[in-house]
Amino acid sequence: MEYQYRSVSKLHEKAIRDNWDRPALSNYHGATMTFGDVALHIARMHLAFGCCGLKKGDKVAISPDYTMEEGMQVRAYAE
Repeated sequence: MEYQYRSVSKLHEKAIRDNWDRPALSNYHGATMTFGDVALHIARMHLAFGCCGLKKGDKVAISPDYTMEEGMQVRAYAE
């Protein structure tokens, strides 16, 4: 079996592009985020990490707090 994608991130990129308006995450209250919403959160984290001086290769621990009513919030710890 040959895989089309050599990295998980490329597979995620395709899933986001192909399913932009479809539900991706839901909580037990019924709040739902689409794949597009998730992509926007990823882009914001990318910008925030860059503003903090993080660069490719730095180690980061991410602790999500899914309060979807207020939006996904992330705590990140860098080494």
